[in-house]
Amino acid sequence: MIDHVVGGALLGLVAIAVPVAGGMHSRSAGRSDFSAAARPVSALCSAACVSGEMFSAVAFLGAAVVVLVHGAGAIWVASGLCIGFCLLTTLVAAPLRRSGVYSPSDFAEWRLGSRKVRRIVSACVVFAGWLYLVAQYLAAGLLVDRLAGLPAWLGWAVLFGVTLVIVLGGGGATGFQAAQFWIKLLALAVPAAVLAAVWLLGAPERAPDLSAAPLTAHQPPGDGIAGVGPPRLDTPAGVLSLHVALALGIVGIPQFIGRLSAARGAREARRTVLAVAGLLGAAMPAPLVLGWLARDRASDVVAAGQADAALLILPQRLLPGPYGDVLTVLIGLGAAVAVLSVSAALCRALGGTITQCMLGGGAGMFRLGVVLAMGIPVLVLALVPGVAQWSVLTPVVPALALTAVTVAPMLLLGLWWRGLTAPGVAVGLITGLAGMAVCLAAEADLLRLPGPLADLPAAPVPPMLLLVTAAMVLVSLATPRSRPGAVEAMLDRMHVARPAAAARTRPAD
Repeated sequence: MIDHVVGGALLGLVAIAVPVAGGMHSRSAGRSDFSAAARPVSALCSAACVSGEMFSAVAFLGAAVVVLVHGAGAIWVASGLCIGFCLLTTLVAAPLRRSGVYSPSDFAEWRLGSRKVRRIVSACVVFAGWLYLVAQYLAAGLLVDRLAGLPAWLGWAVLFGVTLVIVLGGGGATGFQAAQFWIKLLALAVPAAVLAAVWLLGAPERAPDLSAAPLTAHQPPGDGIAGVGPPRLDTPAGVLSLHVALALGIVGIPQFIGRLSAARGAREARRTVLAVAGLLGAAMPAPLVLGWLARDRASDVVAAGQADAALLILPQRLLPGPYGDVLTVLIGLGAAVAVLSVSAALCRALGGTITQCMLGGGAGMFRLGVVLAMGIPVLVLALVPGVAQWSVLTPVVPALALTAVTVAPMLLLGLWWRGLTAPGVAVGLITGLAGMAVCLAAEADLLRLPGPLADLPAAPVPPMLLLVTAAMVLVSLATPRSRPGAVEAMLDRMHVARPAAAARTRPAD
């Protein structure tokens, strides 16, 4: 492992360089570039921004960990993402672009005419975002611990402070966010290619055993918190639940709505979704290759409870000495850039949502909203026993699941069914929020569910999705008078392509 002084200095350099570069780029770009939907941008630029926000340190560290722990059988789980992108392209991208809204909360209020429903949707988005931010904090703590030899809480503090500087300083313009995707891709692809070449040239006696049973992860004693390791794929129900969470979680990600609204037209929105799928598809082989190599040369880290650090340990296992240190630094710096950029994007989005829907709006309230967006997750890490020992993947799965069973059905039904009403959506969203909270508490051993419900927390998404969808549909059918009077005009606007002349006054097609 590299010298901790060098590692700490490099992490400090990244912590300074990212907000400075983002702020400089933002000042040169102008205030209009701060919002994803402020002005039209190309499909490739929008796709790079979304890909950069999705291709976080959690994504590429976590993908390698899943392959390390579960073997090659885990790779096909990514088909859930493919299903999600197909749904976005065929059912969501074009009508959502024509609606002209900028967020799930905006869509709920525009489609249903209800401020109350807007607030409930905002609560779903904020809770899911907080879970994603917990994962970013865990990744920051891991990097500081492994590269600098410092306590994890110091990484949390640095991430909190630097993210506030980036967001409150107006950093993170569109071009800068897009450039960060290519930086992260380079920081991962180069080590993957070099280490794969070293492994091949070393004339291995056997290929890594990718079909073996899942490796056993260490369970920290004493805190009683379950689920500290990677996602469990040991049952068909668990695999199905993760697939549905990935597919519909992608549909409900708020970043997509903003980026689709920034597209020049409905066709450009579809191209943006396809470009995101292509960019992420090009990026994902690198962490899978690294997980494949780690299963051969670093499988002992799983039993030691250090699976998350596998990518930082692997270079020295395959290439001991200074060259291995260089690759470790490259991976670590790419992860650090990813943590900072993704945290800034999440903080900005959540801060705006909290400000508009819970604090009454205004520039002064936005600062408070940003502090709450970053502060609540770090308080959870510091005060809730056992959370600090979670794997970086542990909070991501419930975040996807929450989005999948709340925002996604509201969005799909709102786009395609004229009978949806505000009471139906409100009941469905509250059901989804309450159900996922109970499942998460049960998974963390904070409560025990009775008899037939005992297995629900292990695979909650399919039954919760059915329950939420049924609640939205049945309550909507029972409250037809709450249907917006302009619903036909809304559906016409979303689903009927307009000629070029009409594009001047209506969203472009």
